[in-house]
Amino acid sequence: MEMVKYDKVIGLDVHQGVIVCCAIWTEKNALRVEKNSFKTFRNDLRQMASWCASHSPDLVLMESTGIYWKSPYAHLEKAGIKAAVVNARQVKQMEGKKTDIGDAEWLAHVGRLAVFNRSFIPSKQYQDLRVPSRYLLKLRNQLSSEKNRLAKVLADAGFRLNLVFSRLGGVNAQRVIDGLMTGKRPEEIMASLDVKRLKASEKDLRSALDGELSDEHLFTLKEITAHIHYLECESERLQRHLTEKVIGLHEHALMLLQTIPGIDEQSAVQIIIELGGDNLSSFRTASHLASWVGVCPGNNESAGKRKHGHIRKGNCYLRRILCECANAAVRSKGTTLQSKYQSLRIRKGTKRSLIAIVHKIVRLIYIVFEKKEGYRDPKIDYDEQNVLKNGKRWMQKLIACGKWQINAIDRETGECFQSA
Repeated sequence: MEMVKYDKVIGLDVHQGVIVCCAIWTEKNALRVEKNSFKTFRNDLRQMASWCASHSPDLVLMESTGIYWKSPYAHLEKAGIKAAVVNARQVKQMEGKKTDIGDAEWLAHVGRLAVFNRSFIPSKQYQDLRVPSRYLLKLRNQLSSEKNRLAKVLADAGFRLNLVFSRLGGVNAQRVIDGLMTGKRPEEIMASLDVKRLKASEKDLRSALDGELSDEHLFTLKEITAHIHYLECESERLQRHLTEKVIGLHEHALMLLQTIPGIDEQSAVQIIIELGGDNLSSFRTASHLASWVGVCPGNNESAGKRKHGHIRKGNCYLRRILCECANAAVRSKGTTLQSKYQSLRIRKGTKRSLIAIVHKIVRLIYIVFEKKEGYRDPKIDYDEQNVLKNGKRWMQKLIACGKWQINAIDRETGECFQSA
């Protein structure tokens, strides 16, 4: 008999409409196998959990198949059964022998030998919070798509606004779009613009406004702008709801994350939700966390030759958020992350360098949560920044309280000479 860690194991091959189960255990020096299948309706899932409980298994093993594993996993937890979810990439069945029954049996054999790595499953509270959080990301995708569609409709009508405005969501660009939809002339539109915000010349701006809106163009523009306004309101409402929930659970952790360059409050909220809180005990080291996110290179060596090791999928939702944070971090002047990005970009290019910065941010998140301390960039003088930010307000408070007096003012520079 081969050495096994778990004697009685049940493998579940989970699909959208059916779950195939296979129980394997040793009885009187013989291997016993029992198979069954259930539908995925609520009552059938209860029967599946009861069938599993009747065998008193040491372990129930299933693949992380989309979202279909969640309901069986929840019913097994309610029944008090020890269940594990594994990445399908690690427990692939042999080609030519792949059937639903074969997959379930294969999972049971893998579980008996314990040759798998458990997937990280957050608590029920954070699983529920992931639903509106990931829906918010989808809304933002739709918002970007609608803004791109708006630019295409304007370009189709001859208005080249993308050439004179950095983004169509800005103040001046929005005034131009509103003016076009209300039928204003180019001269009236240009008079309503904030000149200080304009980077394009007056000539280029006039050329960009040289177009003609048909009735169909105008109708489509109004529909798109109305949809954009709806998506923005819906996104703000979802973000407000998530922020309130996370502040009630991890307000201190939320503040700690925002000390890392590139991470604002919105990003910090979604990072905490995807990580399942600020307790990262499920990840042994920062490297394991980076591997779970999917931002560290893999090893691909054969016959002494090292080939390219691509990053794996990992948590695509969290990686997307962190990529946005990295884009902001590399634009933060005077930071270590910016200098690291600039040195890497020469050798590795933009995209690979950005993933390297995401990797560093993941490691920083792990250290911040582990030490319960904010991040302090070695290249930033925080005392100087604090004085520059609050110095004027401090002086006004001292003068108002009578603790400081103004003796003279330099008329050329406006500098105040004061004494206690």
